[in-house]
Amino acid sequence: MGDGTTKNTAAFAAAIAACHRAGGGHVIVPAGTFLTGAIHLLSNVDLHVGTGATVLFSQDLPPQMIQPFASDTVLLEGVTVINSPFWHLNPNLCRNVTVDGLTIRSSGPNTDGCDPESCDGVVVQNVTYDTGDDCMAIKAGRDTDGRRVNVPCQSVVIQNCDFADGHGGITIGSEMTGGVKNVYARDLTMNSANLAAGHRIKTNTLRGGYVLNTNVYRVKAGTVGGPLLLIQGTYNNQTGNFPPDVSNINLTDWTVGSCAGIWSITGASASDPVGTATLDRIAITTSTAANSAVNIANLVVEDVTVGGTPVTV
Repeated sequence: MGDGTTKNTAAFAAAIAACHRAGGGHVIVPAGTFLTGAIHLLSNVDLHVGTGATVLFSQDLPPQMIQPFASDTVLLEGVTVINSPFWHLNPNLCRNVTVDGLTIRSSGPNTDGCDPESCDGVVVQNVTYDTGDDCMAIKAGRDTDGRRVNVPCQSVVIQNCDFADGHGGITIGSEMTGGVKNVYARDLTMNSANLAAGHRIKTNTLRGGYVLNTNVYRVKAGTVGGPLLLIQGTYNNQTGNFPPDVSNINLTDWTVGSCAGIWSITGASASDPVGTATLDRIAITTSTAANSAVNIANLVVEDVTVGGTPVTV
């Protein structure tokens, strides 16, 4: 029943099972508010939330809101997801994932917007973020369990997205033990004094793993509340025996009204620095904080200006 108070967990399960037995198809949620516990989809079954329909999850199950797991060919399209108790979207160990046309909104703690984890082939496009934690956070497992599974997150494209509040716009980590590589984020807008960083990488020697070849380009930013590039190699002050490898980090073709610093970079240690980070063709009207770089082997700054004045390392 769509009255917002009657639990429909069994009804969802029965409809999905019947659809699966019939070979697959659509399970359609009609207009109304349908209270439910966890919904588990099966192969070849699509959940369609109709016009005027709301799926209201019970507050006595607080995990990720939507987590496709170990699946091939996943489509999340055209819905609004709000007030998750944890990460909103978390495709995990999946291939060929498309996230298209979503609005993701929450101000609570740990409410990341979209966190593809140990996935291969991800397209995220036309998504609007306004979150209490990272907007996008690309992940690949954590610590001992991440080393056991040891599956990277790779070949990720993020395009035509809008970022408001969040700890980071395009974020990687801190769960990145299996490694993250080949990330392309383009044609983005960012605008919030509560957006703590444009491109954020967070790791430490407990996480290990690698972040290789990230590219965030063609960005129009009104206000960014922190630096455009934030690399935290000593994130959360956690230490271990697994120095991370972070290199080939690229910001290109940004137009920025105001930011609190252009770069803030801290490598894991002097013996394990960040490799190469490049900032190229970035025009900023006002930057309100100093830049800092510690434990990085090669910081390249080309055609970066603040108020028309060239910036050098």
